[in-house]
Amino acid sequence: MDILEFFSENIKNVLLKNIDIEIYKSIEEIRLRNNRKIIIKLFGKSILIDYIVTSEDLLETLELICKNSIYSFQSQICSRIYNN
Repeated sequence: MDILEFFSENIKNVLLKNIDIEIYKSIEEIRLRNNRKIIIKLFGKSILIDYIVTSEDLLETLELICKNSIYSFQSQICSRIYNN
């Protein structure tokens, strides 16, 4: 399964344009925050991607992760937030 299928089209295109395939294989974390640049973590360092993440990007990404059914995952999401 390709992790890119879980990202909004905008983010997916930005990642494909900016990340070399060798780096892609070594990514440990992709950090998305509203109105901030994308942060890629690998080998203990951070790479900033010059793209500002929008709330639409975040919503589309969340919908893809939840298979367009955020409400069916709502209890799991809340449980993890409040039990950690």
